[in-house]
Amino acid sequence: MRTLYLFYLLAFLSIGFANACKNDEDCSLNRICSRWKKVCRCDPGWIGNDCGRLDLAPATRYPGYNHTYEPPSPTDFGIWPNASWGGRIVQDRDNKRLFHLFIVQFSHGCGLKGWRPHSYVIRAESHNGPQGPYEYVQDVSKNFAHNPDFVWSPADKKYLMYSIGVEYDKKLTKCESISYTRWPNNISVSAADDIRVPWSPFKIILDSDRPAGIHATNPSAFPLWTRNNPSSEIVLGIKDYSIFTAKRWNGNYKLKYQATLNVTEQKNPEWTLLYGATSEAAGTP
Repeated sequence: MRTLYLFYLLAFLSIGFANACKNDEDCSLNRICSRWKKVCRCDPGWIGNDCGRLDLAPATRYPGYNHTYEPPSPTDFGIWPNASWGGRIVQDRDNKRLFHLFIVQFSHGCGLKGWRPHSYVIRAESHNGPQGPYEYVQDVSKNFAHNPDFVWSPADKKYLMYSIGVEYDKKLTKCESISYTRWPNNISVSAADDIRVPWSPFKIILDSDRPAGIHATNPSAFPLWTRNNPSSEIVLGIKDYSIFTAKRWNGNYKLKYQATLNVTEQKNPEWTLLYGATSEAAGTP
């Protein structure tokens, strides 16, 4: 009995030591390692001994937008009839039980390999809560639009859609894959008074400037309107933590901040020095 007790005690202690943190990097850079207790104190939204897990409710399989295996169209060039990417959920402003899902699909069955120029945005609806299931309702854009972000601008009383790309007039006759060297990334914006009506033509607001470290992709927009400050100003964050502002959604976007730490997919000394331990632990290349 004494031997069994010692076994469980040693097992408990070994687990405790294994879960102990030595510094903030052991907490996945999602807050701090307690100096005295040697345990991670996680930021809101993160859990786990190393703060490495998102604090999400369990997902239910099969809701969402399950239209990957739609029958192919006679006009398809490829073999992936209805592949999709990403997704942004917006609760209806008038009907709180209605949720809109904006998601990217790839035209002509061309799939993710042909994301540029075959990406376009569609809208789907759920009357059963944000988890869905969602049913297709309408196309929102033409080719080429990718990774869209949607916000409501109280100052303008409009929905704003920011996306990579711009409408592509060329008639597609086969699946293509256009590299950034032939088509540099850019960000465009469109607007609509109602989420169901046709959106305004896309307007390019940012172009990439790779020598200057500006990668115009993956937009996230934040209207600055408040009741105390009914401003029409927009803050726009893009890849690598470059931050732009504009006086209006369709105005001139000016660079306000650019991170000194490069966080692109390319390896660099700064990223390796700061995040190396975490990346190795997670098996990240």
